Amino acid sequence: MKPVELRPATPEDLDVVLPMNNAAVPAVGRLDTASLSLLAEQARWFTVAERHGELVAFLVGLHGPGLAYESLNYRAFCERYPHGFLYVDRVVVRADHRGRGLGARLYQAFVDWGRADGARVLAAEVNVRPRNDGSLRFHRRFGFRPVGEQDTDGGAKRVQFLAYHLDEEHRPLDRDRMVDLVAARDADLGSRLEFVLDLDRLKTVERRSVLVDGTRRENTAEHSWHVAMMAMALAPYAAEPVDLSRVVEILLVHDIVEADAGDTYFYDADAAEAKLSLENAAADRIFGLLPGRQGSELRELWDEYETGSTAEGRFAYACDRAQPFLLNAANGGRPWHDHGIAADRITEVIAAIRPGAPAVADMVEAILAEAVAHGHVPPGAGQRRD
Repeated sequence: MKPVELRPATPEDLDVVLPMNNAAVPAVGRLDTASLSLLAEQARWFTVAERHGELVAFLVGLHGPGLAYESLNYRAFCERYPHGFLYVDRVVVRADHRGRGLGARLYQAFVDWGRADGARVLAAEVNVRPRNDGSLRFHRRFGFRPVGEQDTDGGAKRVQFLAYHLDEEHRPLDRDRMVDLVAARDADLGSRLEFVLDLDRLKTVERRSVLVDGTRRENTAEHSWHVAMMAMALAPYAAEPVDLSRVVEILLVHDIVEADAGDTYFYDADAAEAKLSLENAAADRIFGLLPGRQGSELRELWDEYETGSTAEGRFAYACDRAQPFLLNAANGGRPWHDHGIAADRITEVIAAIRPGAPAVADMVEAILAEAVAHGHVPPGAGQRRD
């Protein structure tokens, strides 16, 4: 079998590259003729893999900073590495040639070229929403390490930023190296450390609710702590006797899945339809990081919240519905205004509070009525402003 050969791309290759690229969407961004031509002009390293005269794979590499390139991900790396980096803009392997190591071969060729050129950092990103586990595994095996995350497409997508340090002498200690170091001494401890460090990603997941002072949106880690403290404060108002420590455990766990799945807005019915499968996949992966029984015990807490099968689960759910309502109401209903949410839709959502905490439901309904009366929230169909 004739081996695959690597060579620099030529202008004549673009007619083949374009449909190959667009067949790989959403793993890579879609291109048209003009955007591909511009990308080829800007490329520091544009190499194709050819077999029997047919183009079967390609990699486009850029340098940074300094290019007039509109990619949000490229611009984020420019801010992170202002003194220079190489960037894997995209790598595509034709469907019938995947699994043959072509991606790794192109990456290695780019790395070898970069080292010879004096580069220190090779940057890339991989989707974590929707999650591309195959690409994440590939990059980790190759030596890339996570250095951050960013939402794109209005939160519909999320990418993980990855960096490969070409100069081992300057390679920093990072999350994955820490996990590998600990796991070599104690595999279970290494797994627990990986889980703990993975949770840090919740601090970067923005929710729609705005802080009481209106300065910014809260993140999921803040929300989980806040609603757990809220449950402690409101425990006397639970509909049934509850084990408060279990309620707190449920609330600390209940949104862990948002590290992968992102935050789903209560009022977005379309997004809610896709939520279940995304969050179940996230629960499988994240809780699966923990060894032995511990992972399944935390998964049971999450399931208890989702199903409302216990008094603790129902009270936790009530608090979780009340907390964002209180933040939104406390800053004049700005998030509701921004998203065009009226009181009738809010009433539907907060109805879930009553089974777990009827007195809290009464409080929330009274606050909503006041907000409607003062014009902070439009009443919506079937309601009126007194």
